[in-house]
Amino acid sequence: MNLDIVLIDIVNIDGTLSSIQVRPRNSDSRVQIDRYRDIHPDRYHDEVDIGGNRIYSSSNCTITEIRTNLKSIKLVDNKLGFHFEHMHVPIGPSREAHGGIYNLVLPIGWRLSNFGIVDPYDTSTDDIQRKRQFQYRCYWDKKYLAHLVEMDMRSGRGSFSFIVWGDAALRSKSDDRAFDCYEVEDVIARTSSPWIVDEEGKKQLASTIAKRLDWLELKPSFYGIGVDVKKMLGKLIEELKNTLRKS
Repeated sequence: MNLDIVLIDIVNIDGTLSSIQVRPRNSDSRVQIDRYRDIHPDRYHDEVDIGGNRIYSSSNCTITEIRTNLKSIKLVDNKLGFHFEHMHVPIGPSREAHGGIYNLVLPIGWRLSNFGIVDPYDTSTDDIQRKRQFQYRCYWDKKYLAHLVEMDMRSGRGSFSFIVWGDAALRSKSDDRAFDCYEVEDVIARTSSPWIVDEEGKKQLASTIAKRLDWLELKPSFYGIGVDVKKMLGKLIEELKNTLRKS
């Protein structure tokens, strides 16, 4: 697929939302992807796996993460509730073959009990759960015990807006079928490691950090698991720093 944007939201149990955006560096180019479930897992040069996608020619893309601490993500009595919106995501008009793809990933072990992606411009009701639903596909990865929701983004106006809402609980035998979804394996690229563990992702992140020689420590949380990037990248960043000092 050739897209304008790949947008991936990762809901964390600490109440934060990690939004990863993949865009082409050149406005005349597109992000080339395959759905991870449709391909063999072996990677070749210049590929990055993020969420439910494999990004090709990743060096021609910008990959950014925005992390927000939302009051609308709440963990109460072992139940996770959330709602948030994305307004005016630029994707270009669909009549000119523009579009994007959206992924939502929940923490490992958390399974949806109620969920929707709705139209914020539906004024027929103020009840978020009754607004017009967009079409999406929901998967439960039996290998990683994690939820992935996928939606195509297309619009004749050149931008796409939507609201995501849902409730989730830790998986148990009694609620295995709490929310209707496809049950498959390897629909998510990785859950035990963040996307930056991939070689191309390492290079992109390390290059950015190495240009700031006063970098300290970065500890994002993916799928509810804290990651010490400084420790993880270690030698690679030191080599980049030494190279820059000599240049």
